[in-house]
Amino acid sequence: MTADTTLPIRNFNENQNLIVTHEAMSLWFADRERWREWAGNDHLILEGEVALDLWRCGREKWNDWCQSQPKADISFKEVIFDSGATVSFFGFEFPNYGEVDFSFAEFRSGEVDFRGTKFGYGDLRFLCTEFGEGKVDFSNSKFGGGEVDFRGIKFGEGVVSFRNSEFGGGEVSFFEAEFGDGNVFFTGAEFGHGNVSFQMARFGHGEVTFDNANFGGHVGFKDVSISEGCTSISFRFASFKSSVEFSTREVLPFIPDFVGTKTTNHFVLTGLKCSFKRKWFTDASKQAERLCRLKEIAEHNKDYKSALRFHADEMRAARWFWPSYSDVFSIFHFIKPFGAGLLDWLFSTCSSYGQSIIKPVLGFLLVVFILIALTMHESNTIEAKNWHPFSSNVVPDACTVDCHRLEGNTRDILYLASTVSLSKAIPFLGGIGLDAAEVRKELNLSARYGVMSSLLSGLSFLFMFLIGLGLRNKFRLR
Repeated sequence: MTADTTLPIRNFNENQNLIVTHEAMSLWFADRERWREWAGNDHLILEGEVALDLWRCGREKWNDWCQSQPKADISFKEVIFDSGATVSFFGFEFPNYGEVDFSFAEFRSGEVDFRGTKFGYGDLRFLCTEFGEGKVDFSNSKFGGGEVDFRGIKFGEGVVSFRNSEFGGGEVSFFEAEFGDGNVFFTGAEFGHGNVSFQMARFGHGEVTFDNANFGGHVGFKDVSISEGCTSISFRFASFKSSVEFSTREVLPFIPDFVGTKTTNHFVLTGLKCSFKRKWFTDASKQAERLCRLKEIAEHNKDYKSALRFHADEMRAARWFWPSYSDVFSIFHFIKPFGAGLLDWLFSTCSSYGQSIIKPVLGFLLVVFILIALTMHESNTIEAKNWHPFSSNVVPDACTVDCHRLEGNTRDILYLASTVSLSKAIPFLGGIGLDAAEVRKELNLSARYGVMSSLLSGLSFLFMFLIGLGLRNKFRLR
């Protein structure tokens, strides 16, 4: 009984965990036997100022305590770390089976170093943690098999790095995480079989890189927000072993890079908003490569609408490709890319690469209107000579009195001219060809009319083909 009175007071929190006090920690440094007597078999929690004091003692003493208490929980909840100096957990090891909590902690300006940190199999929480200006480095850190919660975390201006970090089998959540201005690196990160969520995460200025990362569970980049200053998002050579969803709130001013990625399940790109804009006669081969990969992913997942959209941008990226300087004296090497680029530009303008129906419809109607106007102009009748497409009043001209006269008024001539024009625009329309042959005699059309109308007829057939292509793409089986 006398020995028990010399031990520190035992206090428990609301979860019935034994709170490690300063007196108890001093006992651990002084006498391990009495420490074990004080701790008993209760679940320990190291928190607040006591946790800060042990951290200030350095890595060796910290790791020694954590290894001796493998089931203890550690909490830096709502702790404020001093600004200016580097906050270093480099090489620190946390208890193997305890929970770690940095929720609502505040790291003020300065570098934060978690390189090589080893977390246990318990849950890890950085819920709503705030980092000030400076680099935050989790490179080569190892996360255990529990849940890793970075929801609502806020990074300040500076580089954020999770290079070559390893996550266990638990879920990893960066839901509504805010990354400040600076590059973000998850290069070579190993995610376990748990789901990974970056839903509604926000990325600031800089590059976002997930190159060579491996994802074992479902990956969600749903409704990601990208600032205008973000220059790239890259998943080059990343591996996805489960389903993936990628969508953005804003229209990206660049093309995400999924070149070389390995996918084995459904990959949703329907909500990905990105626009390709290039300057004339500039090399856009890298963008074309990225668009080609996005098209492949969309086609593999039967998302033909997105595939067509990516294909259109891919064609735009490949347009106006010029030869190298070694071919500068060969005129053929200039004519060929210019001609191909011109055809590509016309296809884009007239139908948006088969995505638009309204564009070729308007083009077809314009050709029919021009045909009608041409027919009225080339007709050798009194009424037709004085007809204007924007005037309903016809006054016979004295100089046309000797011309062939057609019984009827201008409206009748307009109907007849429409019949001829439709026969030219839609030659396979049943019965109209025979009627048009009679009408052409009545209108006494000039010889040059045949050549001009044939050219317009070919143009109308081209627009009809584009209309059919647009309908086919719109109602293509998905």
